[in-house]
Amino acid sequence: MNRGFSPYVSRLFVGLIGAAAGLALAGMFLNLTAKPVTAPVLSTETLEFDGAMALERTRLFVETFPNRTAGSPTKAQAAQWLVGQLVSLGYDPQIQSFPARVRGVFYPDMANVWAMRRGSTSETVVIYGHYDVPRFVEQGAADDGSAVGTLLELAKVFAAEQPRRTIVFLFTDCGEYGMAGADAFASRTPYPSPVTAGVGLDFLNIGEPAGVSVECIGTLKGYTPLWLRSLAVAAATAEAGKAFSVDSIAEWVERSVALSPTDSGMFLRHGVPAVNLAGVPVDTALERAVYHTSQDTMGNLTAGSFDQWGRTAERVLRSLDSLEAIPSGQANSMVYLGLPGDRYVPGWAVRLIQFFVFTPLWAVVAAGWFARRRSLTAALSILLGEARRIGVAAGCLGAGWVALKLLALVGLVARYPLYPATAKDAALYHPAIVPVVSFLVFAGGAVYAVRRFTFWLDPPLAADWSERYHALTSLLALLVFLVWLEGAGFAAVLFLAPAALVWVLQAEPPRAAWAWKAVGGVLVAVGTVPFFAFLVVFGQVYLSGPAWWYLMLGSTFGIIGLKATFAFAIAAALHWEAFACATGLGAGRFVPSAPSAGVSLDY
Repeated sequence: MNRGFSPYVSRLFVGLIGAAAGLALAGMFLNLTAKPVTAPVLSTETLEFDGAMALERTRLFVETFPNRTAGSPTKAQAAQWLVGQLVSLGYDPQIQSFPARVRGVFYPDMANVWAMRRGSTSETVVIYGHYDVPRFVEQGAADDGSAVGTLLELAKVFAAEQPRRTIVFLFTDCGEYGMAGADAFASRTPYPSPVTAGVGLDFLNIGEPAGVSVECIGTLKGYTPLWLRSLAVAAATAEAGKAFSVDSIAEWVERSVALSPTDSGMFLRHGVPAVNLAGVPVDTALERAVYHTSQDTMGNLTAGSFDQWGRTAERVLRSLDSLEAIPSGQANSMVYLGLPGDRYVPGWAVRLIQFFVFTPLWAVVAAGWFARRRSLTAALSILLGEARRIGVAAGCLGAGWVALKLLALVGLVARYPLYPATAKDAALYHPAIVPVVSFLVFAGGAVYAVRRFTFWLDPPLAADWSERYHALTSLLALLVFLVWLEGAGFAAVLFLAPAALVWVLQAEPPRAAWAWKAVGGVLVAVGTVPFFAFLVVFGQVYLSGPAWWYLMLGSTFGIIGLKATFAFAIAAALHWEAFACATGLGAGRFVPSAPSAGVSLDY
């Protein structure tokens, strides 16, 4: 019998017990805490939205003011036209100026246009859509000239009414570049009363409508509270015939990634309950082909689509206005998980379920430390050595990230607000040589310097395989716990749970057994599958070119935060070290693990 066999069996036994306990606890909390969604109460007021009029308002706007991109005279003229239209409807419109840097050029005078229909209370509902287009789009009819026509028609509908809550009609600028206009309004609201809810319009479907999509994802953080989400779904079902909303798995992924392509994401980021309404086409392939191209013209839009979209928005506004009180406290929480059958799991239970997913990892690590209770000093020494090596390797990746930041500061990488360039921009499909080479040179230079002048990246001269395995597994558990503690439990489960579960299956390979080592390497590689799958899917969903290039730029501009960048670097270094230990490639020289008699926890 291989002398590592008994420890492996005992570790596998502990892992299986942990998996069973975690599954039981997660299932118990899921069943005990799942609650029915409170049925929303829709307003029964007669709707007045006219889709044909919204279509004509959109036509007038996009054909009169094409190429509404940052810095263009046409966009400035479009803003003044919006002011004139709102005045003609009886409003007192205002312009909120804010600065933004687009394609590396600083613009101090971006302009949000807004007007309000004052209500009888201080609470405010904002309905919004952006009026700008990317530099390579002309009319931008569906995205998002359609929102301009719809907002103006809604402003006409409410012009003669006295709502209970103030309604703000907001036309945001720079929506195609980091949603900077929505960010400016949500973070520096020029209107003094509190914004209690937001409704976004981005964008109308191309061709015949299949229904209305209710989109809930926030930017970096936030998700549409359940009460507003269910209200929007009910309104879309009533007025468009069908509401499209994500299932539990897609919701989990959205919460893990937290990259919103709409203005609503910015409102959610700033803690404002918000939702986005988008038209869903019958022909999705056509829409993807037309989106963000010069083919996005009025010929693709129909009055019927405007009717469904605009009436859904009006029904949401009237329902919000008729609420006795906007939900607050736990009822307004953005942390929950929707379930099939109009049920949901509250945030505190979701957090516990996320924790229980990693019970096999917690169990194996805890058992390993218990077995080493009489030799903690030696075990901690090995742990700190592995932590230093992994931390230095992550720091070398960080040197490449610093290079990207410096290039952006000196203007060698075109800067944008928060996000990289907008979807389908050529800059996303053609990675620039200078930043890529600079990243590799700085990261490689850091590795060379560390290896040349220190021993911090050197593998141990000789180490017990089981001790290094225990140290690496402990560090993975620490990373998972910190990510979970930070509130990113959805991302922890999506990206780290496979590694946590697969690493439990690792066994010490015999010295010359290359097949065994290959299996170990494959097991480590399996843990990286979610990340590489994400790279493939991300580029297809966001139409952002090579995902690795987008994420590299995203970490430079801030949409991929510092904590997320650091966690990725640590996880990458951990996986490489685990791969080295499993295969013996670059792992240094191992001494055989200490023999054990019978089934032992000494691993």
